[in-house]
Amino acid sequence: MAVEINWDKTHDHILVITVSDRWTWAEMAETVKKRNEMMESVDAIVDVIVNMEASSGMPANTLTGARQVGKNRPDKEGMTLVVGTSGFLQAMFDLYMRMNNHQSEVFHLVRTMDKAYAVVAERKLQRASS
Repeated sequence: MAVEINWDKTHDHILVITVSDRWTWAEMAETVKKRNEMMESVDAIVDVIVNMEASSGMPANTLTGARQVGKNRPDKEGMTLVVGTSGFLQAMFDLYMRMNNHQSEVFHLVRTMDKAYAVVAERKLQRASS
């Protein structure tokens, strides 16, 4: 399967979705269902990192597919960080965010996994102090 989900092995309450090669929106929809089940197993806010560094691109109907997987977020979901450097990914992410500006606090695009972990750590500190 080109889309896999696992708990991060070194950081608490982070799910990592790894997207590799060619993938489909159906695979992502199944992963989102599994994400929801995994989140229900803990009593904490869970952040999600979607690592697209090994993806060979986006499937057809990018905006429609992204909107489908982006809606109905579980209450326990904190931020979703998408990791990737593709120009197309950046353009689609920017367009999605303009169309869904109410989600600008929860969806972020970063270039590296290290940056994703840094953003999550910063947000966890903010949550703890509020």
